[in-house]
Amino acid sequence: MKATTSTGISRIGLPGSRHNTWLGQILSVILRENRREAVALLPSGEACDLAIDMDGHGLPHHTGKLVRRSPDVDTGIPDPNQWHFSSDAIVWRGASVRHGLLVAVQAGRAFVLTPVRELALPEGMIDFVLAAVATSQALGIEPQGIRRGLEAWRKGFERLKLVGERQGVQVWDDSRCDSDFELMQALQTFERKVTLVSGGPDFGSTIDPELLRHFANRVFLLPGTPVSLVRSWGLALQATLVTDLREALQLSLDRTSAGGAVLVAPACRHGQELSNQVMEAIG
Repeated sequence: MKATTSTGISRIGLPGSRHNTWLGQILSVILRENRREAVALLPSGEACDLAIDMDGHGLPHHTGKLVRRSPDVDTGIPDPNQWHFSSDAIVWRGASVRHGLLVAVQAGRAFVLTPVRELALPEGMIDFVLAAVATSQALGIEPQGIRRGLEAWRKGFERLKLVGERQGVQVWDDSRCDSDFELMQALQTFERKVTLVSGGPDFGSTIDPELLRHFANRVFLLPGTPVSLVRSWGLALQATLVTDLREALQLSLDRTSAGGAVLVAPACRHGQELSNQVMEAIG
C-alpha cells in the first residue's frame, strides 16, 4: 500500500500514452531524488488523487486535484486544487518559462531552476518538464529539490541529443530509438515537421506512412532497409534510400530550411551502432 504524502497525494494519474513515457521518466527521477518513491504514477484511467492534463481537453471523470496548462481566461481567483504550467504565460503556482529561465512558481513568486537552453531539449519536450515541475510543486517538493531532480534526470537521459547545427539546421541524434513506439515518441517532441533519417538492416516498421506525413517533411532511409519498406515509404513519403549515414546527413542539411531540424532515429537495433558515427559525420 502506498503511503500518502503530507499533501494528501499518493496516486498521480499520467496523461495519454503519447505523453506519459517522457513525463513519467522525469517525474520518477524527481521523486526518487526527493525520497518520494511512495507516490504511485498511474495510467490516467485509474483513480488518483491528482491528475495531469497535457492536452487541455479536461478529465471528466476526475474531480480531485489537477495539474494542467494555464487557462485561457484568468479569473483572478486561484483554484486551490489546481497547479498550472505554461511556456508563454505567467502562472500563479506551478511552472513556467520567464526570460529564457525555467521557474517554479509559488503564490506568484518565481524560483529559478535552470536556463532552458541548458536542458538542450527539443522545444516540444519543454512542456513535459514544465508539467513535471508543476506536479512536484503540488507534492510540496521545494524548488531546490526539483532542481536537483531535473539535474539528475538530464544527466541520465540517453536519447534525443543535439549533436550540432549546420546552416541554421539542428541535428538531433536518437540512435537509441529501436521501435516504432520510440520513433513516434521522438517525432512528437518537435513542434514542427522534421527531416527524418531512419531505417537500416533490421528495420521493420509498421507505422502508416500517412501518419508520418504529419511529423516529417522528408525521409532518408539508411542502407539495408528492406525493399518492401523502401517502396512503400518511397511512394507515400518520397523517401530516398542513401548509401551511408554521411550522405543522409548531407542531403538532409541541404534540403532542410534554416530553423528546421534533422532527426536521426533508426527505429531498429541497427541504430545502436550509429551514435558515434552521427557525431563524426556532423563534426
